[in-house]
Amino acid sequence: MPEWENWSKIILDGLKATLIKTLYVLSVIILFFLVFGGVAISEIAAGNQAAALTTIRQAFNANIGILIIAAVIISILLNASMVRFAQTENFNSAFALNEVKSVGLTLRFFISVIIGGLVAFFVALALLIPITLLSLIPLLGIAINFLGTGFVTFVVGVIFWTILAERYARDFTPIKTTTTKTAPARKKKK
Repeated sequence: MPEWENWSKIILDGLKATLIKTLYVLSVIILFFLVFGGVAISEIAAGNQAAALTTIRQAFNANIGILIIAAVIISILLNASMVRFAQTENFNSAFALNEVKSVGLTLRFFISVIIGGLVAFFVALALLIPITLLSLIPLLGIAINFLGTGFVTFVVGVIFWTILAERYARDFTPIKTTTTKTAPARKKKK
């Protein structure tokens, strides 16, 4: 765990992490619109506005499995990229797809994501039950609910990402994303 010092760096890294997440999620959204938007636009352009909804429904039924699989894979790659970014402290390393794939698409990392998610879920459940009961107190309950859910979100996030970071640090060595090429040494003639 990093030390809680240098708040400007922590906030900047948080903004970078948010941008990384947004870009990875954007790929799923673009894929979704390519599949369904392309179908709708082609039907509307052909003048079949009534048939567009039927065609979109058919495209949805035919492609939902592929979209779900793509979303799960991108989600796992997102987790691997976030851990890689945290370890290397380099924004570009989150998009080094060869390294991210070599980590994120392994069974060990997938199991870590599942375990981290389950642990985070049960911790959240254990913390949210008393917060929910305390939020029933008139007026004070609003503050308890607001602060409590923020606290739970923070704690669960720390637990989940710590589990993934521990797995990453134990099993994978990061590859430098920026390499400098050096000329081979020349042999001296005798």
